This record gives sequence, C-alpha cells and structure tokens, in this order.
Amino acid sequence: MENRNTNTSRPPRRFVAVLVIMSLPILGYPFFWAYLKGHSIIGIDNDMMQFLVYALPVYILASQWMSYWIYNERKNVAWTLQAILLITYGLCLWMLHLAGAF
Repeated sequence: MENRNTNTSRPPRRFVAVLVIMSLPILGYPFFWAYLKGHSIIGIDNDMMQFLVYALPVYILASQWMSYWIYNERKNVAWTLQAILLITYGLCLWMLHLAGAF
C-alpha cells in the first residue's frame, strides 16, 4: 500500500468553495451572449466582440481548472488567477454598461 497524504493531493475545501463561487457567473453567460450579440460597442468591431464573448466560458473553465490543480504547489499563482478572473468579471460588466445594458 502506498503512503499517500490526502491533505497534499487536493486543495482545501475553502479554496474549492472559492472556485465554485467564482465559477457561478458562467450561469449568466447565455444572457451576456444574447445581449452583446445584438449590440455594439464603440471602438470594438464585431469580430473582436464575437471572440471576446465566445472565449469567456473557455477562459473561466481553464482558469478554475488550472487553479485547482496548481494550488498545492503554487498557492500564490492560484490566488492570482482568481484575482484576474474577478477583474475579468468587472470588465464584462463594463462592456455591458458600454453596450447600454444599464
């Protein structure tokens, strides 16, 4: 039998809870996509807007997956990825504001 320490193989539950909470805005992605599909933002052409809208869920999932797997070796990088994701959510709200959502 192998001597495996289960505490070092997985991140703590509090960090997993942060990952889940930070992933919840992906549930609002259909509304984000639907609104920005029909509106434009000055200074951003339609191709760039389409790329940004389609890349968002991929970025969210990749960021969360990477944070989960590197937490034990590089805690600072995992938390930095979460901070960058939070900034990304703020920028998405700003894009909606520029498009006239609120």
